[in-house]
Amino acid sequence: MKMTLHKALSLFQFASIDSVTTDKIKKRYLDLAQKKHPDKGGSTQEFIELKDAYAYLKKFVTESGETVSSSYTSYSNTTSNKSNYSTHSTSQSTTNNTKYTADKEYVKQLETVNVELTEQNKKYYSVLMNYESILNKEIEIFNKMSSKLTKIANDFNKSSEKNRVERDKNIEELKKQYSPAFKDLINPFQRRIDNEEFLWRQNSIIQEYEDVKQELESTFLNAMVEVYQSSFETVSELLEKNS
Repeated sequence: MKMTLHKALSLFQFASIDSVTTDKIKKRYLDLAQKKHPDKGGSTQEFIELKDAYAYLKKFVTESGETVSSSYTSYSNTTSNKSNYSTHSTSQSTTNNTKYTADKEYVKQLETVNVELTEQNKKYYSVLMNYESILNKEIEIFNKMSSKLTKIANDFNKSSEKNRVERDKNIEELKKQYSPAFKDLINPFQRRIDNEEFLWRQNSIIQEYEDVKQELESTFLNAMVEVYQSSFETVSELLEKNS
């Protein structure tokens, strides 16, 4: 989009061109360049527009701060001969020389700003790399923790299932001894247990199963807590070391 005076004044936040000076334009440009530079979070398009607006405003301002439009109006009101035209031409030539000098100064200031931004980017990059390294180490710690917890859970499930199968097997054997046909089917010389003995032995089997189950659960929980605590202590030491 073509740059206009209105847009340039708006970008530089000037109410009008009347009170604008070269120094004000430079100062405002450096302040805005710090904010709108792509390395500082601004967009490339915004930064290009800012540069265009800076170049555009400089056309309206002389070294002393008098606007070109005002000088031209004054000249038009007093122009009546070739001498005045010659004076105006000389004034325009001086203005062009001043503009060239201002451009060189602007380039130096912009280079300084770019150097400062580059140094800041190096610091940001260093911090980012350090953060990424810490994050990768944390992920490695938590992956190891996850593997240990998975193994503990699998071992617990296997042990619990084995305990349950053992309980069911013992109860089935007990039921056979309690069956009326036990003596004929298994061993005619082996005593068949009565109801009272059956209940007592069945409760003993169940209680033994519950004791083993409780011990397995306690061991499982203690192992889980130990892994969690060890992992988080390692992470805390890592963060403290790199703080």
